[in-house]
Amino acid sequence: MKTLLLHVAEKLRASAWTIPTALAIAAFLLAQGLLHLDHFFTDETHYWIGWIEISSPEGARTLLATIATSMLAIAGVSFSSIMVTMALASQQFGPRLLRNFIKDKFSQTVLGMHLATFLYCLFILRGVRTTGNFPFVPQLSTLAALILGILCLGLFIRFVHHIITEIQVECVAADAYQSLKKSLDSLFPEVGAEEQEYRVENNDPGGWQIIAGKTGYVQAINLKKLVEIASKYDAVLVTETKAGNFVSDGKAIIRVVDGPTPDEAEASMIDDLQRAFLTGSVRNAEQDVEYGMRQLVEVAVRALSPGINDPFTAMNCIDYLGAGLQLAFARPLPPSIYRDNKGNIRLFSWTNSHRDLVETALNQIRQASRDRCDVSCRLLEMLTETARVSEREDQQLALMEQAQLINLNTLPTLFNDHDCDAIRSRFAHFTKTCHLIDPFQNA
Repeated sequence: MKTLLLHVAEKLRASAWTIPTALAIAAFLLAQGLLHLDHFFTDETHYWIGWIEISSPEGARTLLATIATSMLAIAGVSFSSIMVTMALASQQFGPRLLRNFIKDKFSQTVLGMHLATFLYCLFILRGVRTTGNFPFVPQLSTLAALILGILCLGLFIRFVHHIITEIQVECVAADAYQSLKKSLDSLFPEVGAEEQEYRVENNDPGGWQIIAGKTGYVQAINLKKLVEIASKYDAVLVTETKAGNFVSDGKAIIRVVDGPTPDEAEASMIDDLQRAFLTGSVRNAEQDVEYGMRQLVEVAVRALSPGINDPFTAMNCIDYLGAGLQLAFARPLPPSIYRDNKGNIRLFSWTNSHRDLVETALNQIRQASRDRCDVSCRLLEMLTETARVSEREDQQLALMEQAQLINLNTLPTLFNDHDCDAIRSRFAHFTKTCHLIDPFQNA
């Protein structure tokens, strides 16, 4: 249930309508509440509202209609600005970055506040009465509409600055890094936590496989549910995929290595195992730590393309990728072995190793920068800084592999001694930093 709730919460955060819908409901409740107060305290409000009191229903209607019309017009401008920003971001930084703009809470709040104020004015307009001997002007409600209009105007001015800032490449890279940092905080144990049971390879022979029965990207896996199912049927399970991987109808997602045979397994067991894998049409950062890295990699690779040729953006992304690797290296790896309440092993889960993270962060950028001395130098500098904080041999081995590839692949493409010396000196500095391993054992 916890995994399902977190999955739903992630979908809500990634939806552009969540905050506007909540604000629209709040506007309706506020309108009903203030109209109710106006019916009971109309006489008393005249004494303290003073010069801002509206004496005629026509004046109240004009004010409310003006605010409502203005808010709808500004909401249209805000929506157009968001769409233009997303189009530019998709062309320059990549379509995968659009989710970060969609999840931007401030933009959702600005759009929602304007729409909510528009709805609020409509609800209050219904309460203004001009018929009969006693016309009714809701003073508190009209004052609240005026305050909301002024607040929305201020938000719109702040929104213009926000959009101009967010489209800058430094902010785009920083937002992608924050997404990566949140994934690391939620998926990896705390810094200094005790190392949990971890197994790099899931290659147990034997058993029988259960297919996905659906197509899409694995967005979340309910590991606790898998352990409960395995304990119920006295089985041992091995996951054949992980969050972020693509599965098709006939692809195996889990293997039963011990327990009931295919003939003995109940249909409900297979259905429960399949439902433990939550899929969707896109990847997300819910349980996929590589998602944030791939966003930074996409920006960097696009920046290195001949059509853009922006090495400074690529180096900016490399800096953030290094920060992400350093955060990951400071934490123990997530467990891949899960036990039931009695201590029996029930599940072997496929999780990322340190080498997986390093390859995800660097492979494509390294391949795209073979003829770029400046970017290759920055890669080696980042590897050196990351090696400085790494305390495990497997971490430094993964970094050493990338450094050697950069050194071997970049030097043949350079045609002057100055650039070659820059690569060699940085590689030599890196090898001195890797104090846990022999620099040439992985050559």
